[in-house]
Amino acid sequence: KNSSNISDTKQMQLRFWQQFAEYLKSSEIYSKEFSVRKAYPQHWYYLSAGSSSYHISLTASTQKNHLSAGLYISDDKEKFSMFKEHSKEIEEMIEGKVEWKEASKATRILIYESCDITNEAQWENAFEWLSYKALKFKNIARKFDK
Repeated sequence: KNSSNISDTKQMQLRFWQQFAEYLKSSEIYSKEFSVRKAYPQHWYYLSAGSSSYHISLTASTQKNHLSAGLYISDDKEKFSMFKEHSKEIEEMIEGKVEWKEASKATRILIYESCDITNEAQWENAFEWLSYKALKFKNIARKFDK
């Protein structure tokens, strides 16, 4: 899509994820752990977690003024239940309260952080938080999904 045909919000989301991908690539730690993918003008971004049954989902909501990071599990309730059995340990590892979301197909394990991404001065902190939590979730997946 030609970027001139998209809304200001979508253009900002595209810039946000493009700069996030650059942040990951420029980090010695994160560049070893994650292969960056192409950024799109949307509120979410995915990273591989080392399994085809789930991935790391990152969001930046302009409507709710928050970020989220978590595991998105595609159509595998048993995998979700397996992670949920370790909820206390997962919350300790992620350093925060985790929300367990079940839907008919996909399930998600999420953590949130307040952030107004329309304020570009907050982007650096947002990138730090998203990449730190993404790595935590990747480590959680490594530990419990054997």
